[in-house]
Amino acid sequence: MTRKNAQPIKPPGKMGLHQRTRLILSSRILERLSTAVALVSLLVMAGDTQSVADAAEIRGGFSRVGKDSPLRHQNAVLTALSDGRVLATGGVGFPSAESLAPAIFDPASESWTLTGNLVTDRNGHTATLLADGRVLIAGGTNVTGPLDLAEVYNPVTGTWRSTGQMRGQRWGHTATLLPDGAVLVTGGRNWQGQVLASAEIFDPATGKWSSAAPITPAREHHTATLLKDGNVLVAGGGSDEAARTAEVFVSASGRWAAAGELTTARYLHSAIALPDGRVMLAGGFGPGGARATVEVFDPVKRTFSPLGTMLKARTDKPGLVLLEAGKVLVAGGLVFGLSTVPGATRSAEVFDTSTGSSVLTGEMYSPRSLFQAVKLRSGKVLLPGGTSSAAELYDPSATIRATGPVRNLKAYEVGISKVIVVWDRPTDDGGSPAATYQLTVKPDGLTYEVPDDQRTGQVAYPVSVPGPGASIGVSALNVAGRGPEISGEPGASGERAVEQVPEAALEVEPPPHSSDLARTFMAKLLR
Repeated sequence: MTRKNAQPIKPPGKMGLHQRTRLILSSRILERLSTAVALVSLLVMAGDTQSVADAAEIRGGFSRVGKDSPLRHQNAVLTALSDGRVLATGGVGFPSAESLAPAIFDPASESWTLTGNLVTDRNGHTATLLADGRVLIAGGTNVTGPLDLAEVYNPVTGTWRSTGQMRGQRWGHTATLLPDGAVLVTGGRNWQGQVLASAEIFDPATGKWSSAAPITPAREHHTATLLKDGNVLVAGGGSDEAARTAEVFVSASGRWAAAGELTTARYLHSAIALPDGRVMLAGGFGPGGARATVEVFDPVKRTFSPLGTMLKARTDKPGLVLLEAGKVLVAGGLVFGLSTVPGATRSAEVFDTSTGSSVLTGEMYSPRSLFQAVKLRSGKVLLPGGTSSAAELYDPSATIRATGPVRNLKAYEVGISKVIVVWDRPTDDGGSPAATYQLTVKPDGLTYEVPDDQRTGQVAYPVSVPGPGASIGVSALNVAGRGPEISGEPGASGERAVEQVPEAALEVEPPPHSSDLARTFMAKLLR
C-alpha cells in the first residue's frame, strides 16, 4: 500500500545524481532502513537481451515539433489560414490560468511565431476563417466573465482590430462560415449562467452583427457542421433535450428545420463532415458517462444512424481529422479508466467510416483534451495545446515498431524480500512512446504492469522477490507490442547502494507476492 506521504521527487533546479540522491535521502528514512536492513545489496543487471515475437506493425505515428511552442494552454482555438499556416488563439494557461499571446505555426520550418496580442484576452471563443483570408474572433470568456466582443485578425499585416459588438455575451458557442461569406453563431452560455437559444450573424462587409432565428432548444458545447448544400447541422449540447436532438439551419431562408434525434445523446463531442456529404459524430458525454459510440447524419433523409464504436470512450472534444479514403484520426480527449477517475489521454485511433471500426495508431507523447487538431497541406496533422506545451505532428504514413530495450537497469535490495528496480527509458521508442513496462520476477514468473505516466527521467518500481537467486527482467511496451527484455542475476553488494534509490520508491511498500494484486500497483516515476 502506498503511504500517504510518498510523492514523486521534484528537486529544485538541475543537479547531478550524487547531489540529488543525497538531497532526497532523509535521516528518517536511513534510520528506518537501518533497523530492517544490515547490508544493502546491489543487483547489477547484465546487458543480455531476449527478443520478443509478439510485436506488430502499426501505421501512423506522432513526433514532437516546435519545441518553443508558447501553447501551454487548454481550449486554444486553431484556424488553418489561406497560406497553409495555422493560427492559434486564446485559451486558458496550464497549469496557471494566464492568457497567452496568439501564435502562428509554420509547417515549412515547423516552428511557432508570436503574432501580436488579442485586443481582448479570451477562452471558450470561436475563430473563423473569412472568405477574404482574415480571421473572426468572437465571444468567449475571461476574468471579467462572458464576452460580447469580437475582433478580426489580418494575417498579412499580423494585426488585430476590434469589430462590431455582438448581440449578446456568449461562450461555449459555435461559429460557421456560410456560403455567402457571413458567419453564423449559435448557442453558448451568458454571464448569468443561462444556456442560450439565441443565434446571430456577422457580416464581414459591414463588420456588424444581426439577430438570426433562435435554435430549439438552447444549446452549449454542441457542434455545428457546414453541409455540402450550404446548410448547417447543429447537433447535441449540454442539456437533456439538446443532447439527443439536432436541427438544420437553412441558409436560403434563414430558418431552422428539425433533423431528428441522435442515436446517442451527447455533448462535448466532436463532429466532422465526410467526403460523401454525411456528418460523423463521435465521443462526448451524456447519461451513463463518456461515449465510445459513433453515429452518422444523412443530410438527404435528415436522420441519424449508428456507425460503429471507438476503441475508447472519449469526451471533452477529442480531436477528429479526416485523413483519406473515409478514415478519421481520433486523438486524445478525456477517458475514464477502471477506477472511473477521468484523465486526458495520449491514445489515438483511426476510425474507418466504411467498416465502422477502429484500429490502433501511434500514441501521442503528451496527454491532451480540450484541444483542436488541424490537417496540414502535407497530409500531416498538427496537435498543439491541451495539457502540454509541446506540439506534435501526426504522420499517417509513419510505421510504428516495438521499442528498443530499456537502459541502465539496476535493482537495489532495501529490505527483506524487497527490491527497488530502476531503469532508463529506451533510446529507441519505435516511433511511439512506451505506455507501460512489463517487469517479471524470476523464477516465479510473477508479472508487474508498470504504467509510464510521465515519459521523462527514470522509472522506479518496488517489487517483492522470493529470495536469493531471483532475477528480474524488464521490457517496454508501446502500441506495436513488447520490446526486448533486459534481465540479469544479482551481482556485487555495497552499503551505500541505498543512496541511489529514490526516496519516493523507498516510501512505497511493494505489492503483495501475488500477480493479480501486483498488476494493479501504480509505478512511481521520477522527473
